[in-house]
Amino acid sequence: MLGSNSLTAAATTLVLSSAHLALLFRGEVSGTQAFKDVTTAATSVACGVAGWQVGVRMGARLGPVGAALGGVVGALLAANLSAAAVRALMDPFIEDDAAKMIGIVETVFQRLAFDYLLTDAEAARVAREFASGNLPQTLRTMHAATDRLAFANALLLPLVVQQVKNRKRVALRLES
Repeated sequence: MLGSNSLTAAATTLVLSSAHLALLFRGEVSGTQAFKDVTTAATSVACGVAGWQVGVRMGARLGPVGAALGGVVGALLAANLSAAAVRALMDPFIEDDAAKMIGIVETVFQRLAFDYLLTDAEAARVAREFASGNLPQTLRTMHAATDRLAFANALLLPLVVQQVKNRKRVALRLES
């Protein structure tokens, strides 16, 4: 039984990790991000298997239905708690790629907001518009870009310019 659970866990980890590795090979995430994601997936699967076994044993006291429910609950609890624990342990040492990309976006946005004298309301509208798209995919594409500052500028500048175009015209009256 333990051998088949180990094989199943290994196959599940491989399937879950394949998406992270594909992102790595396309340059959409860094090696450290892929390591963090694969480690989290592997730990979650291993703990999920252990949680399943403990849950089945505990639930078996209530019969077959109890065993099945215990297994599901045990697997879900163990997998989620272990994933959270791994992230909590790794986060202080490995910054997520998304956080790095957001930092670049914030730097570019601050410069554009200053250059174009955006009001708080205009800045909020730009931020909402930026976040309304497929943000995870945008950040992965940004990570793969050779010039991330230029990429962020190309994303934000049209949004800022649109806000500036929406401003009311101010006419100065010259008194003679």
